[in-house]
Amino acid sequence: MAEKLRQAIHAHRLTSLSNDCYVIPRTEPGEQAGPNLAVFDVREVHDAKCGGGPATDRLRMFGMRINVVTGAIWSDARSSTGDYLRLR
Repeated sequence: MAEKLRQAIHAHRLTSLSNDCYVIPRTEPGEQAGPNLAVFDVREVHDAKCGGGPATDRLRMFGMRINVVTGAIWSDARSSTGDYLRLR
């Protein structure tokens, strides 16, 4: 699933960071996600290669959801209200 999310991140230009400079850990789905959704937070990596201070490592950049049945992907990366918008 992470590879599909990375492909969507690059296809929709959700970040300019290289793959080494962010991680996509799975998070708890919460009540609104639904049974077929896997929920992820895209988080920054701060190290010698990516820059940034280690005290602020793993800050949340944006969230993503993927329907494990259909493959549909949503993100809140471009939402000013925190709503998840369908990418594909």
